[in-house]
Amino acid sequence: MAQQTDRAYFNVLKGVLIILVVIGHFLQIITQYPAELHAPEFETLIRVSEGIVLFIYSFHMPLFVFVSGYFSKNLLKRRNKAFAELLISYLLIQFMFGCLELILHRDSSAFTNLFYPHFGLWYLLALFLWRMLLPNLVKVRGIVWIALVLNIISGVFLGFDNTMAIQRTVAFLIYFLIGYYTDDVYLKKVRTLLPKWLARILLLVGAILMISGNLYLKKYSLFLNIFVHSRVSISLKTFYLEVLMYSFAFVVAVIMGGLVLNALPEKNSLIERVGVDTMPLYALHLFVYTVLLAVSSHCEEVVAIVIMIIGTLFSILLFSTALCRKIWKMCFVKAGQLIFKV
Repeated sequence: MAQQTDRAYFNVLKGVLIILVVIGHFLQIITQYPAELHAPEFETLIRVSEGIVLFIYSFHMPLFVFVSGYFSKNLLKRRNKAFAELLISYLLIQFMFGCLELILHRDSSAFTNLFYPHFGLWYLLALFLWRMLLPNLVKVRGIVWIALVLNIISGVFLGFDNTMAIQRTVAFLIYFLIGYYTDDVYLKKVRTLLPKWLARILLLVGAILMISGNLYLKKYSLFLNIFVHSRVSISLKTFYLEVLMYSFAFVVAVIMGGLVLNALPEKNSLIERVGVDTMPLYALHLFVYTVLLAVSSHCEEVVAIVIMIIGTLFSILLFSTALCRKIWKMCFVKAGQLIFKV
């Protein structure tokens, strides 16, 4: 019974996180709407949307990586399956994105560098690298502290870019390791540390602070780049500032992630269905987003908002169905298993 409860809880957790991933991406249809086209009356809506994106991005990927690390305790099994389940899927989807970008924008860059992941595909590549390297990483003395330092200073390595998703692979490694080293007993203590009502109120306060801060500070791009670890220091003068900002992002991710763990219900049949297998929804909603982003940039702002809402609901409802998961396994998982013996 306890194992069933834990399974239900983790499905709820994964379901909430993947829904936030989809919402965070589709909200960028509004936040990236061409400035020269948007009407003044939509300015506040854009700023609020940016604040919601910042709130989501402050914790959702660190917590997703944590969960991935938590379920990577069987080192050799996960490493053996990494090529078939992750790398082949990544390469196939990256190639498909290349075809889509060629049609939409006549952009062939996805073909010329298969290991420069398109948008959200960085996570597939990073997860592949973490699971391949984990059996060796756990043998390194003080690896968690090393990973924490790398998380904080990853923005100052000028040689880092999105090739092999290297900056985010290095930066988010700390959350993967924390997940790996967290056992069931400790996690249960963490997720019951606060009453659910209190954790939910504190999350709401955090969301309000993010939205209000963005309305007044108007530093959306800066904080988003910090939360997603895509900002790189351009001079020694900004080194200490970069370290402070990345340290702040780590603290926020840990606090907000802990609140989410405490706030979630133990069971929710609807969200559990979404969280059973998140990979199809994670990968396939990116195609819908890419197409709708291109379409919405040529529409009036109110139409773009409608497109965003429809795209979000359509992706969640379609790509979390049992049929879609079955098709995913037939097309992507089976392809990997045909190439690599598991």
